[in-house]
Amino acid sequence: EAKREGSPQRRTAVRLFESWCAEQGRVAKPCTTATYTEYGRHLMKEEQAGAAQEGSVPITLPYLVPMMKKAEADDRPIGWRDSAMLAFGYRFLGRSIEDVGLDLEDLTITDDRVFVWLAEDKTHKGEGTQTITSTG
Repeated sequence: EAKREGSPQRRTAVRLFESWCAEQGRVAKPCTTATYTEYGRHLMKEEQAGAAQEGSVPITLPYLVPMMKKAEADDRPIGWRDSAMLAFGYRFLGRSIEDVGLDLEDLTITDDRVFVWLAEDKTHKGEGTQTITSTG
């Protein structure tokens, strides 16, 4: 029966679509091209409204640790890298766009610190900055 119903994400998406159709006075099944198009516009407006919010909610340690464990679960280098990036992002407090833009040359690792060179970030437009992250 679970296969027939689909994944939890699919069930949620269908439920949201059907709720939207009911609110708009549209028929969900069979879905017409007009309904499909309008629902797509609705989703884009929601996404734009969400993007307009100031800042992002930071991840907390109780959520971070299971994410890191999941990344490392298959004991492969790519999982180690992903876990390290999660830990680095948490400790560094960088935005994901800044984290993924880093190169090895941007890091100086010492026994007790990591020096991170950012060519430009959200706060320092047009200038570079160096951030020091303590390992202790």
